[in-house]
Amino acid sequence: MKTFKGLIFSFLLISIPLSAKANSVNPWAVPAGLYLKGIGPIYGVGAGLSNLTGEQGNLTAFKTFEDVDVYGFLISDIPLGINGLSLNVGYAKADKFELETNYARALNESTIFKQELKGEGNLFSLNYALFNKKLNLNYTLINSHVEFVDYRTKDGDLIPFSKAALHDINSDISSFSISTTAFKDDHNQIDLKGSITSTKGRLAQSDIRNYHYQAKYKRSLSPSIDVALYTHLNHVSITKASNSAAVNGNCSQNINNPYIYSQCLELQEDVTEFIDQSNKYGTATPLGGSTGLRSYREFRFRSANNALSSAELRYNFNYHLPLQAVSFFELGHANDQLSQLYKKSVYSAGLGLRAFVKDIPLRLEAATGNEGESVFLTAGLPF
Repeated sequence: MKTFKGLIFSFLLISIPLSAKANSVNPWAVPAGLYLKGIGPIYGVGAGLSNLTGEQGNLTAFKTFEDVDVYGFLISDIPLGINGLSLNVGYAKADKFELETNYARALNESTIFKQELKGEGNLFSLNYALFNKKLNLNYTLINSHVEFVDYRTKDGDLIPFSKAALHDINSDISSFSISTTAFKDDHNQIDLKGSITSTKGRLAQSDIRNYHYQAKYKRSLSPSIDVALYTHLNHVSITKASNSAAVNGNCSQNINNPYIYSQCLELQEDVTEFIDQSNKYGTATPLGGSTGLRSYREFRFRSANNALSSAELRYNFNYHLPLQAVSFFELGHANDQLSQLYKKSVYSAGLGLRAFVKDIPLRLEAATGNEGESVFLTAGLPF
């Protein structure tokens, strides 16, 4: 989800307006792209309409290509006749989505495989802004279907792993969140958010409830220098347990290459162990990637509990095209046992340059951490 939020942000950021009249429908069209560790380049085109209802309402349609072949649309910020109440509706279909993955839990390491998926999803969301948008209530429903296509070694060699061993994932997700600006003056701002997300309907997987708490603090040290701090905690509970069975990838059939055979057996063992632990403890929204722990690949750390702490120092150049230089440091924690969560950590540190258009940043950032370096291009703030 966050990957495609970044893609939509990038469409909006560098959109080429075909007209630009206040309080009237404005069409736009744009090429766009991202680069994310563990996924690679994402190329696409987008088009849309803004100000569908005068001052609110947007339609965005997009199509991406090659290893991430996705199309979809998002209708957002549609007023519903009650002051502050708006509607978002979206749909996306992936005919191909390739990414690097592994099946280690918490901060552990295991073999990296390349995975190809396909699927589709629908989104329905209501947002209610109160007290001049200082308090926001949101309710979101998502229905998705994900199908496993194949696995490859990190070098790209096909692993003939039986797809019959892996169930398609049909998920029904509902989420309620409350966010508020708790304090704001000329130099300081504190934002708080809490959400509860329920996921159910997945064959042979436990139903879960994810509790997410986050806090942001921003302080302006001068007209050009800001400090931003962020922290969040994710915790999952099991609402309906499912029993696990060993995954059989049929690795003994027609595999003559010893290396591919060993990779198939390792994948079989890793997937079996991951599903067993996920059914026992649950799996929270993963850590890693462009929105947190930026030196790691997308979705790197998966566990029942995780926490992230980030600090950024931002320098604003304030040119005609607003530019911002940033340095950042992050600490991440992940563990299936909540009592053990903060006993071990991983870090990221890095530098970046951001260009702002329409209050949306295009981010080019580089980071280093426990597992090496990363350079990525995306859109939208990390927090």
